Amino acid sequence: MKFLAANPFVRLVLPFAGGLLIEHYLKPGWIFLIFLASLAMLVIILPELLSVRRQYFLRRYGGAALLLLLAMAGSMLMKQRQQSAVFFEGREGFFIAEVTGIPEEKPRTWQSVLQLKRCSCQKIKEKRIAHKIKLLAYFQKSDSLPPVKPGDVIAAHGYIVPIRNRGNPSEFDYQRYMATRSIYNQVYLDEENWRRMESMSGSSVVATSNKLRQRLLKHLKALTRKKEERAIAASLLLGYRGLLSQDMKSRFSLSGASHILAVSGLHVGIIYLIFSYLLVFMDQSFQMRVLKIILITAILAAYAFLTGLSPSVCRATLMFSVLAAGKYLSRNSPVYNSLAFSAFILLVINPMLIFSVSFQLSYMAVISIAFFQPRLYRLITWPRIPDRLWQWFTLALAAQIGASPLIIYYFHIFPNYFWLSNFIVIPAASIIILLGFLYLSLQAVLPLVAGFISAPLTFAIRLLAGSTRIIGELPLSASEDLYVNL
Repeated sequence: MKFLAANPFVRLVLPFAGGLLIEHYLKPGWIFLIFLASLAMLVIILPELLSVRRQYFLRRYGGAALLLLLAMAGSMLMKQRQQSAVFFEGREGFFIAEVTGIPEEKPRTWQSVLQLKRCSCQKIKEKRIAHKIKLLAYFQKSDSLPPVKPGDVIAAHGYIVPIRNRGNPSEFDYQRYMATRSIYNQVYLDEENWRRMESMSGSSVVATSNKLRQRLLKHLKALTRKKEERAIAASLLLGYRGLLSQDMKSRFSLSGASHILAVSGLHVGIIYLIFSYLLVFMDQSFQMRVLKIILITAILAAYAFLTGLSPSVCRATLMFSVLAAGKYLSRNSPVYNSLAFSAFILLVINPMLIFSVSFQLSYMAVISIAFFQPRLYRLITWPRIPDRLWQWFTLALAAQIGASPLIIYYFHIFPNYFWLSNFIVIPAASIIILLGFLYLSLQAVLPLVAGFISAPLTFAIRLLAGSTRIIGELPLSASEDLYVNL
């Protein structure tokens, strides 16, 4: 009870998240939800209308009524979200859409995300509804260059169909993954089925972000000639995974470093820690700490913009912004309360995030670090340098304790040398992120100065690539084919 009293938002987010899951798995009707919500509100409000003697009887149930009300609110929000999703029936139709994502090369197609602007399909009758719909588009490949770029507006006709899984019971739930990004439908476009149009209006924020990201990707080509190193730099710095080969993904997975390749909470956390350290001189007064929070939040928001405003980075940006506010405005602010607050806000904005693997991994890892790392660290006392290594080891171990059940459940693998790879990979990634953005910033204005940074940056990338290759080839590097049910 003391824990809940010190972390009030934990009491809010747990029943709210429970309501989201109730709706997804049990699907109660609207009448049932409204009845329970009304009953809970009655129990909360009625004591204020009764005499003092009669108030006590109902007040004891006020807390339970509030939890029930939050659960019903979660269920209603999830029901409304699921019912508002538009699924096309595979009928051929004409549509106009904006390209918002950077095209990724597939074996036979180029894949990108489209934002609908107009649609002749009978299912879409209102313009405001069409603007809320995203499509996963596959463009027929004719050469090695992408046919479109972010910000392009295309007119096309084709069969828009719902995204489906292949039906294998143990495979990754791709349909649910795309639903967390509010993408429910896909379309395949032959060369003759679409054409580029003049822009109808200014580009969307996401398209503008990806335009900038595509320019920065061109700067990375000057960094190194090796495709593998360029792919790692693009993935780490800009969150672009289109250059990664399947062999590279497999190698990083076996070494326990696959989380490095997907820009998410780890990368945002590294940037947060770097600038928290660089701005430590601003901790002297309350006004300076407020300015520090604003600067860190602005830096994290700029990083989210550079990485294409991906949902995982935006979530992590909010999470670490709330953690920064809690840490620097109130020295005694519990980390669990800040985490619960950010999770509550994110689930209200998008209730489908509760099924997002990256959302679950991010929060489980941070919660596990907050709980286990101090306890593990206090087990042994070391002098200076060994103490720093011990601190790093306990941090990696604590994060893995929280993430491992989810990794095994979703990916059926456990990297046995995660502790070894994290000793090398995370420091190398921190150096790459710091030098990489310095390199990209100077490349546009002072290319000669940027040339001096390219050597240590390339060395760090090669160290990261080489270490994952060595660790992945060690005997018993990973336990595979691990299957557990819920």
